[in-house]
Amino acid sequence: MKFPVIFAGLLSLSAVLCPSPCAAEVVDGSDFFDFDKVKEEDKKKAEAEMEKQEMAADNALPANVREMLDKFTKYQLIEQEIVEHRVKPLREALTAKLSTLAERSSGAEQTAAKNLSKYVTELPLKKRLRPERAIADPNSGERWNDANGREWLVLQQDGYIRGGGARGPWRWLNPQRTLLLIDYWGGSVAHVLVLASPGAMEAQAFDSQGEKWKVKRHQAVTAAAKGPSAEGMKLLQESAKTEAVIRDQSEASIAQRRARVTQWLLDQTASLLPADAVKVRNEAASLAAPKGAVRIRSKASLFDGVYAMPDGRRLEMKPDGSVILNGRPAGATWDWCKDANSTTTLIRFGKEADPSDVWIVRRSGGEKGVIRIATRTDYITAKRE
Repeated sequence: MKFPVIFAGLLSLSAVLCPSPCAAEVVDGSDFFDFDKVKEEDKKKAEAEMEKQEMAADNALPANVREMLDKFTKYQLIEQEIVEHRVKPLREALTAKLSTLAERSSGAEQTAAKNLSKYVTELPLKKRLRPERAIADPNSGERWNDANGREWLVLQQDGYIRGGGARGPWRWLNPQRTLLLIDYWGGSVAHVLVLASPGAMEAQAFDSQGEKWKVKRHQAVTAAAKGPSAEGMKLLQESAKTEAVIRDQSEASIAQRRARVTQWLLDQTASLLPADAVKVRNEAASLAAPKGAVRIRSKASLFDGVYAMPDGRRLEMKPDGSVILNGRPAGATWDWCKDANSTTTLIRFGKEADPSDVWIVRRSGGEKGVIRIATRTDYITAKRE
C-alpha cells in the first residue's frame, strides 16, 4: 500500500535503526539499535520520557543487561514518536473533513459529525482509532461529584476520564462493577473507587498517595439521541485503516527487536552468577512469554525482595504475578497499575478477574527499597529486608 504524499521524507524507525535486511548480529548486540541515525531531538525526548515515567531498568541487574534493556525501551519510545509524526497529519486531515461535514449538515447528522470530530481530536496520537468507540457520544458518561457537590470526574463511554484537565483510562476490576480503577497518565497516581453495590450512589475513593475521600454518583450526562453519521463513520474507518498500516509496521519492527533482545538476554545468563541469571531470565521471559504460558511481569525486579510491614507481615511479589505473605501464598495476584510506567502495582485478592479487594503498591521515589501500600483503610510504608 502506498502512503499519502504527506509522508514524504519520513522514515519508520525500522528503516532508520536497522535497514532491512539487517546486518549480521554480533555477540554483544551493539548493532541492534543504530541511534546515530536518529534525530537528536527525538533521542532527547525519549530519554526525558524514560526519566519522567521511571522506565529505566533495575539497577540491581548486571550493567550490560541494564544498558540493553534501556536501549530497547528507548527504541520503543522513539518508534512511537515517529509513528505519532506520521499519524498527526492523518488526524488533522480527518478532523478537517469531519468539521466540513458538520458545517454542511444539520440536526442529528450534524451532532454525530461533531461528536466524531471530538473523538478524533481528543484521542492521543499514541492510541489507535477505534471506530466502534467513536459511536458513543464523548460528552456522555457517568459523572461523579465530590462531597461538596462539585464535579469531580466524568467516566466517559469511550473508556477515558474527563475533569480538571486530567486524562487517562478507567476500567471496572470486577464483573459486579463495585471496584473501579482510574489510571492517570504520567507519574504514579492511580485511584480506586469502592462501591457497596453496583447501583450505589456513593463510593469510597483512595489513591496511591494515601488519600481517602467520598464521591457521589450524579445522574448520567445525556445527549440527544442519534445514530452514527454514515459519511463520518466512512471517513473515520478509512483513516483508521491507513493508521493501522503504519502502526502494524511499527509493531512488527518492535517485535523483531524484542525477539533479538530476548535471545541476547538468555545468552548472557551462561556467564552470570545464579542469582543474577534468575533475574535476567525473568526479564527475558517477560519479553517473550508464549500464549498460555505463565506470564512473567516485565521489570518485576523493581519490586524484588521481601518487604517488612509495620504490623509484622512480610510481603513479596513474585515475577510470575503471585503474592506471598509471611512465606505463604496470599491468594492474590499483582500486575502493573499504570498504563505507561513501572512505578505502581495493583494487588488483587481473590480471583484476578473478580477480586474481593485491592491494594495499590507504589515504589518510593526518594527512598531505595521502600514501598507505599494504599488500601481502603490504611496507608503503609514497608521496607525491603
